[in-house]
Amino acid sequence: MNDQKIHFQITQEQKKSLEQKLGELLKQKITLEQNIKNAETANKAKEEDLYLELLGIFDSLDFLLNYLAENQEINPALLKRLPKNLASIQKKLINILDKRQVKKIPFIEGEPDYSYCQVVDQEIRNDLPDKSVTKVVRIGFTVEGKVLRPIQVIVAKNSSTG
Repeated sequence: MNDQKIHFQITQEQKKSLEQKLGELLKQKITLEQNIKNAETANKAKEEDLYLELLGIFDSLDFLLNYLAENQEINPALLKRLPKNLASIQKKLINILDKRQVKKIPFIEGEPDYSYCQVVDQEIRNDLPDKSVTKVVRIGFTVEGKVLRPIQVIVAKNSSTG
């Protein structure tokens, strides 16, 4: 093996330039590290906010479940309010999703658009055109324009189409 050492000579000007560039790189590294730390802190705060919002929904459901468990005879007034209470919980969930840019996919009646619809079943229906949507099983959602979950639908199948 060759034990010769290679020596480089640089001028004072080159040394000064390298030291300056090294100093700039160290400053950039410190700035990037601080930016990462700030982003992590912001993400942690967002995550904690989400948990608190979800706990609010948990509390609403917990209240309903406890009431139903503790009261064998269901109060007719509660039954009357139940759809409103459940709609309120659903609205809280939609608000949580909306804050995070998760949007409902608007559904247009007729034949499904397969770019955002998923057919999960068919039913024999001679009163509708073949492949027409007869029922939306699950609402679909997008996030930042990308399909997060497609709309799940049941479509008509004419008995004559086999």
